[in-house]
Amino acid sequence: GEHGTTYVVATGCDKHYAFEKLDIAAVQFNSVPTYQRIVVGKNDAGLDSLTYTACDTNGRVLDAFELVNDKGE
Repeated sequence: GEHGTTYVVATGCDKHYAFEKLDIAAVQFNSVPTYQRIVVGKNDAGLDSLTYTACDTNGRVLDAFELVNDKGE
């Protein structure tokens, strides 16, 4: 996968503001309240990982990713 910094910005309320789509953002949602699940632990391969999942208010997954420490550090 790609290496670098991952930034997550989310809002979980019903009040939304207009925004311009940013070319640097991989995923963006406008006027959609979300909640986030972050799990830190071992993944199915037994490696240390952080799993991020963003869902809408109905529980539908909108975006997800996993960061894996495969270097054992």
